[in-house]
Amino acid sequence: MNSIALAETLRHEWGIESFASANIRSLVYNNIQNLTVLWFPMKKNISGCCSKTKDDKVIFINTNHTIGRQNFTLAHEIYHLLYEDVDDFIVCGVNNNSQSEKNADNFASTLLMPDSALYWFKSKNQIEDWSLEDIIKCEQYYQVSHHTMLIRLKNLNWINKNQFDNFKSNIIREADKLGYDTNLYKTSPENQKYSSIGELIRLTEKAYDNKKITGGKHREILLNKPVFYDTDCLECFLFVDAGHILEELFSKIIIPEQVYSEIMAENTPAIVKKNFKNLKNRFVEIKEISFLSQEYTTYNLIKKGLWSKTGKICGSDESAAITLAHLNNGLVASNNLSDVEEYIESLDIELITSSMILSKAVERDIISKENTDDLWKGMINKGIKLPKESFSDYFDELYETDCERFLNNKS
Repeated sequence: MNSIALAETLRHEWGIESFASANIRSLVYNNIQNLTVLWFPMKKNISGCCSKTKDDKVIFINTNHTIGRQNFTLAHEIYHLLYEDVDDFIVCGVNNNSQSEKNADNFASTLLMPDSALYWFKSKNQIEDWSLEDIIKCEQYYQVSHHTMLIRLKNLNWINKNQFDNFKSNIIREADKLGYDTNLYKTSPENQKYSSIGELIRLTEKAYDNKKITGGKHREILLNKPVFYDTDCLECFLFVDAGHILEELFSKIIIPEQVYSEIMAENTPAIVKKNFKNLKNRFVEIKEISFLSQEYTTYNLIKKGLWSKTGKICGSDESAAITLAHLNNGLVASNNLSDVEEYIESLDIELITSSMILSKAVERDIISKENTDDLWKGMINKGIKLPKESFSDYFDELYETDCERFLNNKS
């Protein structure tokens, strides 16, 4: 059965009359078990995402798109969840032309307004030649975006290409002149950017207040914000038995579960595991990324390179650290600048490196500059790449620059 027939069958199963509009939010809530739908802002080139396990299904909708587009996306994601084998996290982009996406689009279009419904609407309103007023009235009735409506009419050969192009502009103004609610053509208002239906979900607050950090503030920021470590940065200290520096500098450190798994992996050097286990009780917090959460979505988008203008893909540990820092107003602790720098810039996240942490420890008189030079050499001997041959050179030449670059450059 093709996707159009599947949508027509589902309408019948859900008790939707052939001509009726579909309240898609209410329908999915009442008819699909163990489903959670989360609405929150994403990048403009992503419409939505979905994933499922044996017991749960989850759909994510981008509130940076118009309400009409969101309704279509919800219907689109239902196709993936109900009729495809979803064994991974599916991300649906605006310009994805795969067969699966075409099937889901056809399904969504039919579920929201099947041919029979459009023929009924055309007959009821005695439409011979479609005017912009007719189109607005129809899309308002079926609660779909103006673009979706135009595509349906063009595919039915009820408007031609010139009409399609001419009808595109000034839709909000025209709908308002006709007395319609224009919210259908707008993105979600600020007080509705985050919402959910289904299973009880605690959405995280918006991550950032975007306040600029003034000069000198970077001296205290390490102690005032949660710090999320990737594997490489933490291992720098574990390789040389310098965990005590972290213990004296921070009240705790936070590592994603992905980092913990890498540290405890079978092929991780024994010295790293030993020194990790020797960190004082309750000093390390292991942070899980829950399946039904905004963190889960963001993590997968970063890990798959879909939040990057260049398609940059990060490892699971870096992706998790970036995600948690982004959504918890924290810092990323990482030395892998080639992997993470694009993300910390685009997501406006502060970053610290192991070099900066050592410098902070010296400033606080936790360790002498001379002893830090010895640790630095030990890290290099373990194959760790550091920006200078000696700590003293780094501290004198690069530390202030790195603070300005990674901690004090947000606008």
